[in-house]
Order: sequence, then C-alpha cells, then structure tokens
Amino acid sequence: WVHFYSAQCRLFLGEIEKAEQEFLDGITIAESIGENRVLSLMRPSLAVAQAMLGRYDEALQTASDNLKTSSPTLLYSHFETLRCFADVRFRRAEIDEAEQLCRQAEEPIAPTEWRVSRLWLGPLHIEVLLAAQKHAEAATKLAAYQQLVADCQSPRFSNEASRLATLIKN
Repeated sequence: WVHFYSAQCRLFLGEIEKAEQEFLDGITIAESIGENRVLSLMRPSLAVAQAMLGRYDEALQTASDNLKTSSPTLLYSHFETLRCFADVRFRRAEIDEAEQLCRQAEEPIAPTEWRVSRLWLGPLHIEVLLAAQKHAEAATKLAAYQQLVADCQSPRFSNEASRLATLIKN
C-alpha cells in the first residue's frame, strides 16, 4: 500500500517516471503476496502513468487488460478501472471512447452518495465533454461539481473546479 500512495503523490508532483516505478514495485510485491485489493488500484493508475509518459499503446494495453479482470461487483475498484481507462483514452485523443467510459464509470455511483468517486471523475468527465464540443453539458456538470466541491471543502478539488471554470469560459 505504501507504494500505491507514494506513486500517487509522485504523479501529482509531476514525477511520472518515479510514480511508474513505485507502481511497478508495488505490483510486484502485491502479486507475490496475493494482495488483490491494492493490485486493483495500482494497475489502472499504472496505465495512466504510462499514458502521461507518452507510451499510449502500452497504456491502452494495460488499461484494456485491467478492464478484462475487473469485477463489477467490486464497485470502487471497477469504478477506478473505468475512470483510469477513460483517462488513457482521453490522453490518446480518443474522445468518444473516453466519454463512453466516463459515462460507464458514472453509472454505478449514480445511485450512491460516493463523493470521493465523483470528486475524481468530475474533472476528467468535464474535460472530455469540452473536447467533444459539448459545452452546455460540461457547464451543467461543472455546476454540480462546484457544489460538490463546496460541500467537501477540499483544496485540491477546489483548485480543479476553478481550473475547469476557466476552461469553460475560454
């Protein structure tokens, strides 16, 4: 689990190569001890890191393999698999596929009160909608996202909401 959190921190610090190595090291350990819970989170995030490094084909393969082994009954893990796959598709400029994956990720959390999932999916989904030239839908999603962020009082996501508002204005 330490490798997972270290990798996530490195991603947000822009240390993508180090993040990838943390994911790979963590995956090796998790596989060796059968820790499937952290594997179900590390592998999708690894695909995003690969895409961030410009290795789009490898990222697509990793994300695709993750989806094949993801269980829809494990809601959060499956959500993360779909969200990260959407991120990879978006970084590959496959906007229609990214939008479809965002909608698939949104489906299982729609009837829930899972704020964390909504906080993570919101920015990606809004950016995908903007790239698809669906400005009205993006603006509607942003308004709901801004309310969620205000309720959660998270500086990280408050910054995301502000960034997205600027994107929509431009």
